[in-house]
Amino acid sequence: MKKLILILSACLLVLGNLALVQPVAAADSKPNTSFFDPPLCVPGNYLKSPASCVAFGVSQSIKAQAETGVPYPIPPMPTIPLDPKLTDLPVYVAKVEEGGALPVYPSLDAARAGSPVISTIQAGPMRYVTAVNSRDGFVQMETGEWVQAKVIYSWNRFQGLAFSQTPKFDIGWMVNPSPVYSTPSFANPIPGVEYDKYKSFWIFKTEEAEGYEWYLVAENTWVPSLKSRRFHPDTTRPQGVKSDRWISVDLENFVLGVYDKGQLVFATLLSTGRFPYYTVTGTFQIDRIYDKVTMQDSYEPDRSDYYQLQGVPWALFFHLNTALHGVYWPTMLGFQMSHGCINLSTGDAKWIYDWAKMGDYVYVFGDNTKGDWTQ
Repeated sequence: MKKLILILSACLLVLGNLALVQPVAAADSKPNTSFFDPPLCVPGNYLKSPASCVAFGVSQSIKAQAETGVPYPIPPMPTIPLDPKLTDLPVYVAKVEEGGALPVYPSLDAARAGSPVISTIQAGPMRYVTAVNSRDGFVQMETGEWVQAKVIYSWNRFQGLAFSQTPKFDIGWMVNPSPVYSTPSFANPIPGVEYDKYKSFWIFKTEEAEGYEWYLVAENTWVPSLKSRRFHPDTTRPQGVKSDRWISVDLENFVLGVYDKGQLVFATLLSTGRFPYYTVTGTFQIDRIYDKVTMQDSYEPDRSDYYQLQGVPWALFFHLNTALHGVYWPTMLGFQMSHGCINLSTGDAKWIYDWAKMGDYVYVFGDNTKGDWTQ
């Protein structure tokens, strides 16, 4: 009997509790989502905080990179591929090894016999002749005579950059291999990272530090002007230029730009006149064009520095004997090396030769003495 009373009491208690439960309206069946966080934004550089998403994670990294001046993603350069055949010479050349006066012979047999000698090429430390034939250590020059010389088959085949449109940033090239640095300081090299000679890159920012310009080329990646050169695209027509075609030569940075219809179409490294033969500055016009030319001269009273360079390729003269031309002899692009001419790699000289025409303007500017390592 007691068990029955307990069971009835439990049932009444359950029924009472059920009576206290209120029905839930259909409108309240949806969950309240007001306390949920918004989703992460698609990765990007958000100038303002978006209302529909949170710019955390990758977006924060992108924004931090952009604030340093480096865009995300880093855009490709608007370059046009260059034909490697542009680097070929219009005629082979040979180096004269001996330092004394060089005998010139009328034929190969005469050269072998050592007689008769019909003329000589003056003694000097730097002499190259054209070479259309080669036999037994002698070469036949374009003029037909034979001399003792050795044909060269290797020369600087560096090529600059041709553009489909004017670049948005400055451009740089390495002129010597170098580590890169996490800050503009030689004290902070990035372990295991080195840029090769002639590597090209964007320049997003410049700073002066430790006596040099420093170039920001990627996020937390700097290179010094000690080992590199900077080209700044500038489509403003220079003073004195009365055409939409001109060649701009920057003596301080050892770079050249070609402008056509007000747009940059080509840029590259060069070498300029060394002390005391600094390259002339001013605005000039091309007045002579040669596919190859002989250059010879001396400056010392005893003519001990005499040089003769036959077959100098792709020469554009613009002021007296000053020219833009290619070089097949050893040179260092990005430095002062010449007797006043603007030296280019053979491929770059050929590109400019193909583009240029008589009367085109050459604008040469900058401090000749800046960066003069020869003194």
